[in-house]
This record gives sequence, C-alpha cells and structure tokens, in this order.
Amino acid sequence: AEPVWPGYVLASAASQEAAEELGSVGSLTAAESALVRRLGGSAHIIQLSQGHIADGRLVVDFGPLMGLEALVARIDRHRRLAWLEPEPGRRLAVGLEVTSKS
Repeated sequence: AEPVWPGYVLASAASQEAAEELGSVGSLTAAESALVRRLGGSAHIIQLSQGHIADGRLVVDFGPLMGLEALVARIDRHRRLAWLEPEPGRRLAVGLEVTSKS
C-alpha cells in the first residue's frame, strides 16, 4: 500500500461554516470526494485493480476500478498506475495491474 497523496491527511469539515473557513485551497471537488470514497470503500484503502486491454479498450476484471473504465484517462503499465480524470484538468492516480494486451 502506498499513500495516494503523500504527506496529506484527508478529512471532512464538521460543519458548513468550518468548510467555508478552510476555503478551497487543497480541497477536493464534490466529484473527487465521491470518487475517493467509492474507491476506498469501508476500509478507506484503495486496493490495486487488475484488468486487461482488449481491442484497445481497458477492461477491469476486479478491484475498485471495476465499472469506472470510462474515467481512466491514461495508463502507465510500467508503474502500474491508472490516471483517472473525474473532472476536466483534475487527475488522480490509482493502482492498476494490466495483465495482458490484445
């Protein structure tokens, strides 16, 4: 396991006032927050996904990326990473092992 954002701790504000006080510096958008919560599940750990590339398209066989193939903007097979783009211009790296390509 490796931290998604080394040196950072994810937290949510206790109230709307607290959220406004913190401002938007370093905060996740609503879409990013929902994605991170979905990927982490109840354990709050984003597991490595495994998949393959068939006819030029990513197919995730198991792991938290299953069903989210459309969000994958880039794959780095050597580093075993998938770069998700939940919103234009905002990317998140998640572990992905691509076992075959046809």
